[in-house]
Amino acid sequence: MEENNISSKPPRQDNIRRLVSAALGYIGAINSATIGFYIISAIFNTALIEDLKLQGYIVFSTTVTIIVILFFGSSWILKNRATWRVAEMNVVAGILLASLYIYYTYLSNPTLLRWLSPTGIALVIPPMLSGIIGRSISTSTETKYVKQQKDA
Repeated sequence: MEENNISSKPPRQDNIRRLVSAALGYIGAINSATIGFYIISAIFNTALIEDLKLQGYIVFSTTVTIIVILFFGSSWILKNRATWRVAEMNVVAGILLASLYIYYTYLSNPTLLRWLSPTGIALVIPPMLSGIIGRSISTSTETKYVKQQKDA
């Protein structure tokens, strides 16, 4: 009985990975807020307001969605409730942020993020890393749980 209680505590390495994953998720949320705010402020510039109004609303809703997903996923990882679904949410948010960044850097008519082009991809890496680290935490936790069930 005592062994199950002791082994149910996450080891120190899992705690460090959990903190790093949550911190990367929060950094990704801040990065997405920064990118989204810059794009929205550039789109709603008075010279472009009529042409790109719909794009501004889409970027706003996408940015808010990314921020909510990253804060929710990182909070769950921080509370040691990391499952593969939570990790996948952070990866999906990172992919959404990457697609938003790539579109407004290379594909949109006014290339709003062209000035950030070579190093800007570093802004979209933290949420994806958060999801990958969260996935490794959930995999190690699930493996330990299955081993405990077999031993019992």
